[in-house]
Amino acid sequence: MAKWKLYWVTNDFDRTEDCFVVAKTARSARSVEYSLYGEGFGDIHAEFVREIPDHIVENFDLHYKGYLKNKLNELNKELESERRDLKLNELEENIGKSWSAEMVWPNHADDWIYSLMGVECIYYNGRYSYKYNEEIYSIAAFEEVYGGGSESEKREEVIYSVSDFTSRVQFLNDARSWVYRGQRDAIWNLESGVERYNRKHAFPNGREHEERVLLEQFKLRAIPYLEFNRVPSSDWEWLCVGQHYGLPTRLLDWTKNPLYALFFAVWSSSEDRDGIVYAYHHGREPIDVSSNDDPMSIDRIEIFQPPHLSQRVALQNSIFTAEPVFKDIGEGWQSGSKLKKWFVPADCVKKIRQELEVMGVDESSLFPGLDSICSSIRSKMRI
Repeated sequence: MAKWKLYWVTNDFDRTEDCFVVAKTARSARSVEYSLYGEGFGDIHAEFVREIPDHIVENFDLHYKGYLKNKLNELNKELESERRDLKLNELEENIGKSWSAEMVWPNHADDWIYSLMGVECIYYNGRYSYKYNEEIYSIAAFEEVYGGGSESEKREEVIYSVSDFTSRVQFLNDARSWVYRGQRDAIWNLESGVERYNRKHAFPNGREHEERVLLEQFKLRAIPYLEFNRVPSSDWEWLCVGQHYGLPTRLLDWTKNPLYALFFAVWSSSEDRDGIVYAYHHGREPIDVSSNDDPMSIDRIEIFQPPHLSQRVALQNSIFTAEPVFKDIGEGWQSGSKLKKWFVPADCVKKIRQELEVMGVDESSLFPGLDSICSSIRSKMRI
């Protein structure tokens, strides 16, 4: 009996639709894409990747129902509690059925298959990609397929060197009023630690309630360990200290120095996926914490200028955005603000890291202390 297999399916007429398909034969995998277009079967190609393990097929019902339940939870978070939706009703009905692989496949691969088989979603050289067994499967960028400007304009979101990056920053309007953030994996969402946890797991009593509990617990236990023997004077300062030491908060770290942000995009990167640098223009003055001393009461994103409660905050030119509890999914960055991003290609990470080091931007300069000195020495010795 033929086994189910994972195929990477591409087509010559729209490379933005390249994808993984689960089927028993290459022809069947190609047919999944052909059914969407109705023409060009000869222009569709299927590359065998690997067989679907027996334990996944044998426990298909369990895995697929778990996938449906996750989709249902996601939709429930997006919709108001009193509102129903056809997709919700359909999902609820499907969860009650018994499922086999033959009822769903051949079809496009879903997230649960990626998770069980170790397929990672990444950005690679500015393209949305998948990584499996050290192989990269990339989807062509939309602008590469459909045109729309010069070659440099098509790839304007990708930077290849420090000088390339600084030239982009210099052309930002009112460049000094922008703040910057680097992330070593471009697939990560731009969101605070507490919002990230809430999105994945959902606090049982609501995010704001849990934030207050977390902050109070931290305040009760942190005083003996504070730097400079200075107790924070407001909840804003307490959040800043908690954020510094890894407490999930509504704060998101930024810096006024674009090179520091670029460093964080390439620092400790595995060099097999893109980093990313964001630039954010708030459009308003930082929040006046003397007139609003409760960071949990904000109803829009605010900029918070922290006091120098630690050496690291000062050295990194740190500044924060504070996220409210968003009422609608995807609400995010409000109107009036500006947000730009640049991908740092995986194959340029090492080069950019070396260029920054020559300029004095490295681990020991941004994380002063004996640990960072030793880490820097080890990296230079390739230990």
